[in-house]
Amino acid sequence: MLEGARLDHQHRVPWSSPRDRAKAKDATWHSENDEAFEDKTRRLAAEWREQVTEARRLNTAIEANLRSLGFPSLEDRPSE
Repeated sequence: MLEGARLDHQHRVPWSSPRDRAKAKDATWHSENDEAFEDKTRRLAAEWREQVTEARRLNTAIEANLRSLGFPSLEDRPSE
């Protein structure tokens, strides 16, 4: 900790004991997760796959634009 620095009540971790952490975990689980774990995992995995596909499409477009401006492609660059 930095010399002279102090934490006031606004910056403390709200769960400082195992019992408090367990209560916080239970409260978070019930208040923010109406979706079953398996359903949420499937949904998030599908979203991730869509994002990966979009990232590939964007990377291809960026690579093509850079080549059109005279920059070497990743395949043309010397290995480091």
